[in-house]
Amino acid sequence: MDTKEMNLLKSGNIEEAAQVLLEKIEGEPKNPIHYINLGNLFAIIKDFDKAIVLFEKAISLDESAASAYYGIGNVYYQIQQYQLAVQYLERALAFVKDDADTYFMLGMSIVQLGQDRLALPYLQRAVELKETDSEAHFQYGLCLAKSGLLETAIHEFEKTIHQNTKHADAYYNLGAAFFKLDELQKARQYFERAVQLEPAHLLAIKGLKMLEEEN
Repeated sequence: MDTKEMNLLKSGNIEEAAQVLLEKIEGEPKNPIHYINLGNLFAIIKDFDKAIVLFEKAISLDESAASAYYGIGNVYYQIQQYQLAVQYLERALAFVKDDADTYFMLGMSIVQLGQDRLALPYLQRAVELKETDSEAHFQYGLCLAKSGLLETAIHEFEKTIHQNTKHADAYYNLGAAFFKLDELQKARQYFERAVQLEPAHLLAIKGLKMLEEEN
């Protein structure tokens, strides 16, 4: 979206932003980017049916419109239709090879299908392309941990907290990984940090109780 539409969205003027985009469509009805931008707006306000129609219109105008495939894939992820999300995100990657967000969302969709190991290369590529994305490192770490690759998972959780020192779930998962590796002092340290950041973090509290039982 252009700066004008973005400013309208940030200020909560959704209808005005939509009107601006509709006028652009009327002025250039064969320009797919206007349909994509309006689709993104409807996705933001969770009017998913309208968003999909607009993304599909963009694809009908330009079959290589990667951001339209991404938009549909993201919508299907949000409404928990993960297999369809995978299909559209894979199409997006066919046209844009090195987009971190597409790799990330494709990996997350595969995770939701319960195929963690298949998701790993996509999440790995996402963090390679966007080193500063703490959430991508965290989700990659989770996927590694669930796949039994604890030492590599720890490395990703450490990157997460380096970039976001208040990420309570990353501290908890570091604690859980060290607990499984029988490094109990480190596990306690990270569980305690998670609780400091989020006093009602039930999993971290449970972890601390498990450590007490170990003693």
